[in-house]
Amino acid sequence: MKNIKKIILSSLIITLLAACASAPAPEPAPAPVQIIKPPNPKPIVQPKRAPALNIPERSIQERQNEALIRGAGNHAVLMAAVNRAATEDISSEAHLNSIMQSLSQSFSPSVGAGMISYGALIGAQNPDFVDGIRNAA
Repeated sequence: MKNIKKIILSSLIITLLAACASAPAPEPAPAPVQIIKPPNPKPIVQPKRAPALNIPERSIQERQNEALIRGAGNHAVLMAAVNRAATEDISSEAHLNSIMQSLSQSFSPSVGAGMISYGALIGAQNPDFVDGIRNAA
């Protein structure tokens, strides 16, 4: 019986030693992390706000000669003709020809410039739009 106990005890010891020998070695501790502080950033300088735009007052005749005003006016005339054509009852051939003549402005090369002019005048009346353009500039 003593021999059996010695054999069992020996086999347990050998099993334990074999298990310990095959265990992976512990990983080394990671190197300490060094925190590097960035240099002080430069302070943010806010751009100076542009002074208020003061446009000198001019006569109506002077303003009507500007390309922006003429283009916006042409666009307004075209849009009025389009709206009128959509609601008018056509009474004769001559009436149809006059409607078609007024609508033929839509094929003019100045239509694009007129639309841009009209939009610019509408935008210039909105303070947020004007401030946005100034900031972008």
